Amino acid sequence: IKVAEDEIMVGNQLDRTSPEQLKELVKKVKVWARITPEQKQKIIRTMKENGWSVAVTGDGVNDAPAMKEADVGIAMGKQGTDVARQAADLVLKNDRFSAIIAAIKYGRAIYDNIKKFFTFLLSGNFDEIMLVSIAFIFGLPQPFTAGQILWINLITDTFPALAIAFEKPEDKNLGKPRDPKKGIIIPILRYALFIGVIALISCLAVLLFFKDIDPTRLKTYIFTLTVMIELAAVFAIRSDKPFWKESPFKNKVLVLAVIISIILQLLAIYSPLNQILKTVPLNITEWGMIIG
Repeated sequence: IKVAEDEIMVGNQLDRTSPEQLKELVKKVKVWARITPEQKQKIIRTMKENGWSVAVTGDGVNDAPAMKEADVGIAMGKQGTDVARQAADLVLKNDRFSAIIAAIKYGRAIYDNIKKFFTFLLSGNFDEIMLVSIAFIFGLPQPFTAGQILWINLITDTFPALAIAFEKPEDKNLGKPRDPKKGIIIPILRYALFIGVIALISCLAVLLFFKDIDPTRLKTYIFTLTVMIELAAVFAIRSDKPFWKESPFKNKVLVLAVIISIILQLLAIYSPLNQILKTVPLNITEWGMIIG
């Protein structure tokens, strides 16, 4: 590894460095030599003050203070001491540093997928709650039965929501950690609200336009429309890219989950479950309007 002379610092030089100088030095120094445990902690604190996320690897007793000071302490599982393993957040059982890269990759994927999971569920719940509330306030026909709402939330939404866990991490999220200054809840709510409003407008239009038809048929129409909108929305939520630029078959588990949910919805409005869920079969014209 090619390292310039000014990119190396030894412990006795560090003792003569002021906190302000150290803040600048940590940005360019690549090799720290003959460093005491206390000096390691000092370097880590300075890096964290600069806004960095710091990970420290170690295997000995003298590495434990630095691992505790860091955002993430990583100990060697085979060669590491008990003290180092107890101080660490992660333990490499095979002592291979490549496992750290894999852990970061999957950690960021899990974080992204949890956000997508909540966005998907919140957008659907917003649509259902607002639609029922508006119908109640303005004296419109109720759009769902209680059983239909339970069916959406516990059956047809469950499989796609779980399948989101199989989404691979997006390239743009692998190159950098999450900005701790950016909130988590507000972006999720904003995106969920956007999708929920689109679904709400579609279902509300059907409720207003067809309010005078048979109540059971109206409920079946809105019930099925809601399910289909949410199943379509999951493909938009699964990636930050526009859904038409991202192949749906990159996550085959999600495609299978959506197909299962569609089959279950068909069972819900045709025999044998239509009597239980109080639905009626839809004709080709109604299906065309739902899909369109």
